[in-house]
Amino acid sequence: MLIVTAGKGGAGKTTTAVTFAVMAYDSGKRVGFLDADNQNSASEWLQEAEPAITLRTVPWDLELKQKIRLIDRELKTLLAHHDVVFADAAGGFSDESLSLILQAQLLLIPFEANLLDLRTTAKAIDFLKKARRINNSRRYRQACLIVNKLDTRRTRTIAELDRLVPNLSEPVAETRIRFLNPLPEAVKQSTVVSRGKQRRWQGAATDFRRLYHEIAERFAPDLLSSERHGRAA
Repeated sequence: MLIVTAGKGGAGKTTTAVTFAVMAYDSGKRVGFLDADNQNSASEWLQEAEPAITLRTVPWDLELKQKIRLIDRELKTLLAHHDVVFADAAGGFSDESLSLILQAQLLLIPFEANLLDLRTTAKAIDFLKKARRINNSRRYRQACLIVNKLDTRRTRTIAELDRLVPNLSEPVAETRIRFLNPLPEAVKQSTVVSRGKQRRWQGAATDFRRLYHEIAERFAPDLLSSERHGRAA
């Protein structure tokens, strides 16, 4: 199964992709990861957080046609030898990210919990419609929007989100990721919050566990099975 995170830079797509990949690995899955973001920040983080996850990186300085060919080749290999493959698409919605999104079975789109980002999700939804027209089918089974970096003190913003989110034409995860300090701390410590033992990390860890289980139950039940790791070729 191929799960792709996409969206604008800074919205949390890399954090979501890396954290989910490690959580899938910890549940016993053979996990592959393709870092197609131009910053390649997921590669460095994931290498240190869990070296056993098979990682492939798309160099940022390749020409577009070269990138697309490399993405296709790497995905084919990863999907042949792993239970689940996560891919971090380039920031924004471009032809580069479209080539990856077209192959996704599940597309996750985090967006920051503010009204400006909520309005820009309309562009993301238009992009999804374009991808479906190009494919002439719903090749990826589902897409899910994720509310990220939620400041629980901003009650007015939360009220507006509660009013507007149900009107979006794509599914939105019920679990919302709060804006908590342990998330950047986990990156600095080369791990993910789901593995943190510190008490102050437990809120962020709970958010991601709930989100992971919700995504699995709604879209990808295989993520919840407890198979033991096999050797990936």
